[in-house]
Amino acid sequence: MFEANQLSLAIWLPIIGGIAVLATGNDQRAGLARIVALLVSIATMLVTLPLYSRFDKATEDMQFIEHFQWIPALNINYSLAIDGIALLLILLTAFMNNYEFIDTDFFSDSEIEHAAKLLEDPIFQNAMKSLRSRKAFISPFIEDLINLAKDNLTAIQTYSPDVKLLHRNVGLVGNATQNNNWSKNIPLTLTNDLESIWEADVLLKNGSVKFREGNNWYLSWGGDEFPEGSTLAHYGNNIPVKTGKYRVILNLSEKTYQFIKQDN
Repeated sequence: MFEANQLSLAIWLPIIGGIAVLATGNDQRAGLARIVALLVSIATMLVTLPLYSRFDKATEDMQFIEHFQWIPALNINYSLAIDGIALLLILLTAFMNNYEFIDTDFFSDSEIEHAAKLLEDPIFQNAMKSLRSRKAFISPFIEDLINLAKDNLTAIQTYSPDVKLLHRNVGLVGNATQNNNWSKNIPLTLTNDLESIWEADVLLKNGSVKFREGNNWYLSWGGDEFPEGSTLAHYGNNIPVKTGKYRVILNLSEKTYQFIKQDN
């Protein structure tokens, strides 16, 4: 039941647990707060264990992908995914949270005292401020590089229209597909390499879909129109679809798509 939302559970369960701990009240109920925190920590660890057992070590693609529209009016989506490194960090965090409850002497009094002094140390504070300043200094350069890349792409499309971007493993994903999730693609077949046209016959139900490259969200396309769209957009909105069998035609050169309904 919760397999499609495993990452969301691992994120939101501790947050809800933290609110529950705050709701226990003041220091006079510290024992209750500790019990609630321990139960939530154990539950969170149990939620993260299936991430390891179900993780596919044979692929480098992002896994346990969750994606849906959050604030459609602002084109804001809710997206989650992990790779192997993130999985190890999640498991380590879940284990250490429980270990701190089991081992009450996990941090000695001297270590806690040292940490408190470190936070008050002007040298440490200045170092943290320096890192913040570096981030503020570097961010505009990164934004300039992004804009430069967009300008270069526009120039290539304008002055060298014959140059085409090469795509691979393009598919259809969404809650309207037979997979009924946003993590596994329905593969499309490249039928015209020169024009980058991809096609497939698919069964859909009422819901929404998007096109994307590979089983990740590094590159995706969406739109607002159905059954035909002439404004395919990078990272666009989810495409609303209706129940039926369709011949799907995606033209990445012209940025168009078609859902041609087939007779049963």
